[in-house]
Amino acid sequence: MNGSKRMFTLVTEYIESLRKPQASPSDEAYEREHTGYERRMERADSEIAHLIEQVEEKAAEIQHVRDQLTEKDRQLANRDDQLESILRSLDQAQQLLAVQTKTSVSLTGRLQMIEDLRHRPW
Repeated sequence: MNGSKRMFTLVTEYIESLRKPQASPSDEAYEREHTGYERRMERADSEIAHLIEQVEEKAAEIQHVRDQLTEKDRQLANRDDQLESILRSLDQAQQLLAVQTKTSVSLTGRLQMIEDLRHRPW
């Protein structure tokens, strides 16, 4: 019983010492160190907030560039459609020119024959 009474006394004293914080050099060093950590954490939080702002700004810039690229892609697709239409028109014009040239050659040949017949002595 004597041992358990002694144990009870030690535990009671320990609990009392926890209730009454006493400043000691190690407590002051801990407080300074803790305060230093808190300041570093505040600086880190500030830097993180600043970096988050920068990331958000860059994300907005990236989205703007993506929007511009999408618009350019749309413009290029429209230009490609216009070029295809122009090429089809050019192809049709070349075909028409070929037909007209052939007709012109044929008519020129006929006209020459008529002229030859007119100047022939009968």
